[in-house]
Amino acid sequence: MIVLNGYAFGQALVAVLKTMDTPTREGLLDAWGKVDNVTNDALLPGLKLDSGPDGRLIHSYRLTTWVGSTWKVTGDVIDAYQLGLLKK
Repeated sequence: MIVLNGYAFGQALVAVLKTMDTPTREGLLDAWGKVDNVTNDALLPGLKLDSGPDGRLIHSYRLTTWVGSTWKVTGDVIDAYQLGLLKK
């Protein structure tokens, strides 16, 4: 899982770097705050990256269970905004 997490972050960072206006710290933070509807190969199907005021890129989750030698997805996508856990 650590390798997959690093790969997912790397893909997110590449998406942000591609949208930067200027190659500065401020440009990076500005681009990070504008991530919208970005796909990522490490996410489950149907999940996309969107930035929020808290700086997080992932606001939707799906429950999974380890079954033998693989993960089994259970239930629907859980959206933290729709549940009122985060505010836009």
